[in-house]
Amino acid sequence: MRAELDYAEQITKRPVDRDAAERLIKQADSALARVENDGDAAILSPGQVSGFEAVIKTDGSRPVLFVIDGFIDLNQPSVGDFGPRLSVQKEGIQAVCAAVGRVDDPSARPLGYQGTGFMVGQDVVMTNRHVLHAVSRKRDGLVVRDERGVPVLKDGIAVDFHQEVGPARTDRRFPVARVLFEGAAGALRYRNADGLNFDTLDMALLQLGPVPGQRMPEPLGSTPRAGVPLAALSSQGQSVHLVGFPGNAQSTTPDLFSKLFAGVKGFKRLAPGEIMEGPGGLPAGSDPRRWILTHDCSTLGGNSGSAVVNLDSDGRTTLGLHFAGYHERRNWAHSFLTIGPQVDEILAGRARSPG
Repeated sequence: MRAELDYAEQITKRPVDRDAAERLIKQADSALARVENDGDAAILSPGQVSGFEAVIKTDGSRPVLFVIDGFIDLNQPSVGDFGPRLSVQKEGIQAVCAAVGRVDDPSARPLGYQGTGFMVGQDVVMTNRHVLHAVSRKRDGLVVRDERGVPVLKDGIAVDFHQEVGPARTDRRFPVARVLFEGAAGALRYRNADGLNFDTLDMALLQLGPVPGQRMPEPLGSTPRAGVPLAALSSQGQSVHLVGFPGNAQSTTPDLFSKLFAGVKGFKRLAPGEIMEGPGGLPAGSDPRRWILTHDCSTLGGNSGSAVVNLDSDGRTTLGLHFAGYHERRNWAHSFLTIGPQVDEILAGRARSPG
């Protein structure tokens, strides 16, 4: 863990809180001792959970890796066993990293962004419905809508496809011109105790405006290049990765871990993992449309809107749209097996439309 903190401090040029680091390490030691002694019956305090999660993120089992010059640094201490597998898929992963951007909102203090998005069309970014609502104007706590019922965006909303560690660049930032699509809210009877409603389509499509002299990234696709069916790639146990911008103020990570890594929030990161349940794997009563898959990549607030992407087949096939997660070790995404055809119809209809 200390090696990972030293690495983060070195490449971001931002100091790490060493006192917080030592407290977290002590909590990790305590948590590991409890698990070793009590096994599955171990009951961990919130602080021990924080330490245990930090170990998971830094021991190579579920790391969160910095994106540098469009790829990861294979020398990052926490890369672990994922290094060779990520290296083999470098070309595909580079395409994903290029297509993923940060949804910037100048009014969102202190970090200035609300989530993640990725290219799915020539000038179209996919993100979450709740990210769209976060970058929309509010009145009395409700989203302001125009005469067509479309959310009205705040001023200055843009998508920045850089925001990697290293020198800042301004040639990969595009303004959001308009809202193309907003997923429908689900029936209230499917809302669970945590406020999640798997009947809601937590998806939005945003059209980007052109910037003279700048070329937009190429869109990602959900058609496997290696000839493996999308359903097979979306099944339990398949390796995946997601690229996004973890660490906004709404992070669900325990306070100490959040404080410790506060200096590295907002950068583009890659997190590998596995699919836990494929689409249709949750009880029908909680997922009535059978469009949810779960994964165990390490995510924080700010990852909302990230693409869940195949790792071992080609490194670039989009499998899902990440929209929520618990820091304990479970995340939810809309499966492209279900939403992909709808997205294709929306983009095709727009292509045929004169407006």
